[in-house]
Amino acid sequence: MHYYCVMLARMTIDYFRSILCCREWQSPEDWKCVLSTIRTSMFSNQNCELSRDDSGDLLLTFLDGDRYGVKKQLAKRMEQRKNAGLNRVSWWGGIGVQIEVKNQYQL
Repeated sequence: MHYYCVMLARMTIDYFRSILCCREWQSPEDWKCVLSTIRTSMFSNQNCELSRDDSGDLLLTFLDGDRYGVKKQLAKRMEQRKNAGLNRVSWWGGIGVQIEVKNQYQL
Protein backbone atom coordinates (compact mmCIF):
# COMPACT_ATOMS: atom_id res chain seq x y z
CA MET A 1 0.00 0.00 0.00
CA HIS A 2 2.87 2.36 0.84
CA TYR A 3 4.31 1.85 -2.65
CA TYR A 4 1.04 2.85 -4.32
CA CYS A 5 0.65 5.94 -2.13
CA VAL A 6 4.18 7.06 -2.97
CA MET A 7 3.67 6.37 -6.68
CA LEU A 8 0.39 8.29 -6.72
CA ALA A 9 2.06 11.25 -5.03
CA ARG A 10 4.97 11.14 -7.48
CA MET A 11 2.65 10.97 -10.49
CA THR A 12 0.67 13.91 -9.13
CA ILE A 13 3.82 16.00 -8.75
CA ASP A 14 4.99 15.02 -12.25
CA TYR A 15 1.61 15.99 -13.70
CA PHE A 16 1.59 19.26 -11.75
CA ARG A 17 5.06 20.09 -12.99
CA SER A 18 4.18 19.20 -16.60
CA ILE A 19 1.22 21.58 -16.78
CA LEU A 20 2.47 24.35 -14.48
CA CYS A 21 6.19 24.42 -15.05
CA CYS A 22 8.05 27.60 -14.31
CA ARG A 23 11.73 28.20 -14.89
CA GLU A 24 12.53 28.17 -11.17
CA TRP A 25 11.58 24.47 -11.08
CA GLN A 26 14.21 23.51 -13.65
CA SER A 27 17.88 23.43 -12.83
CA PRO A 28 20.54 24.71 -15.26
CA GLU A 29 21.61 21.09 -15.70
CA ASP A 30 18.04 20.30 -16.85
CA TRP A 31 17.31 18.23 -13.76
CA LYS A 32 13.72 17.91 -12.71
CA CYS A 33 12.77 19.63 -9.52
CA VAL A 34 11.64 17.80 -6.44
CA LEU A 35 8.59 18.35 -4.27
CA SER A 36 10.48 20.57 -1.83
CA THR A 37 11.29 23.00 -4.67
CA ILE A 38 7.65 23.25 -5.68
CA ARG A 39 6.47 23.47 -2.08
CA THR A 40 8.94 26.27 -1.34
CA SER A 41 7.98 28.38 -4.35
CA MET A 42 4.23 27.81 -3.90
CA PHE A 43 3.75 27.95 -0.16
CA SER A 44 6.85 29.27 1.61
CA ASN A 45 6.30 32.63 3.30
CA GLN A 46 2.80 32.87 1.89
CA ASN A 47 -0.18 34.37 3.66
CA CYS A 48 -3.28 32.34 2.91
CA GLU A 49 -6.88 32.18 3.99
CA LEU A 50 -8.95 29.03 4.00
CA SER A 51 -12.71 29.41 3.76
CA ARG A 52 -15.76 27.90 2.06
CA ASP A 53 -17.17 29.44 -1.10
CA ASP A 54 -20.86 29.73 -2.04
CA SER A 55 -20.91 26.23 -3.55
CA GLY A 56 -19.51 24.70 -0.35
CA ASP A 57 -16.04 24.04 -1.76
CA LEU A 58 -12.89 24.87 0.18
CA LEU A 59 -11.46 28.15 -1.04
CA LEU A 60 -7.71 28.67 -0.63
CA THR A 61 -6.92 32.36 -1.09
CA PHE A 62 -3.29 33.33 -1.60
CA LEU A 63 -2.93 36.88 -0.26
CA ASP A 64 0.59 37.78 -1.42
CA GLY A 65 0.04 37.85 -5.16
CA ASP A 66 1.51 35.54 -7.77
CA ARG A 67 4.93 36.60 -8.91
CA TYR A 68 5.37 33.86 -11.52
CA GLY A 69 1.72 33.35 -12.51
CA VAL A 70 1.76 29.72 -11.38
CA LYS A 71 -1.01 30.10 -8.81
CA LYS A 72 -3.31 31.71 -11.38
CA GLN A 73 -2.66 28.82 -13.73
CA LEU A 74 -3.39 26.39 -10.93
CA ALA A 75 -6.63 28.25 -10.11
CA LYS A 76 -7.63 28.01 -13.76
CA ARG A 77 -6.96 24.25 -13.81
CA MET A 78 -8.98 23.74 -10.63
CA GLU A 79 -11.88 25.68 -12.17
CA GLN A 80 -11.67 23.53 -15.31
CA ARG A 81 -11.74 20.39 -13.17
CA LYS A 82 -14.75 21.73 -11.28
CA ASN A 83 -16.61 22.43 -14.53
CA ALA A 84 -15.81 18.88 -15.70
CA GLY A 85 -17.06 17.44 -12.40
CA LEU A 86 -13.60 16.19 -11.42
CA ASN A 87 -12.83 18.46 -8.47
CA ARG A 88 -14.55 16.53 -5.69
CA VAL A 89 -12.88 14.57 -2.92
CA SER A 90 -15.04 11.66 -1.80
CA TRP A 91 -13.53 11.30 1.68
CA TRP A 92 -14.25 15.00 2.32
CA GLY A 93 -17.92 14.42 1.62
CA GLY A 94 -17.69 15.51 -2.01
CA ILE A 95 -16.14 18.89 -1.24
CA GLY A 96 -13.87 20.36 -3.90
CA VAL A 97 -11.00 22.83 -3.69
CA GLN A 98 -10.86 26.19 -5.42
CA ILE A 99 -7.99 28.67 -5.50
CA GLU A 100 -8.07 32.45 -5.57
CA VAL A 101 -5.14 34.87 -5.78
CA LYS A 102 -5.13 38.34 -4.27
CA ASN A 103 -2.35 40.80 -3.55
CA GLN A 104 -3.01 42.34 -0.17
CA TYR A 105 -0.25 44.91 -0.72
CA GLN A 106 -1.60 46.25 -4.00
CA LEU A 107 -3.66 49.42 -3.63
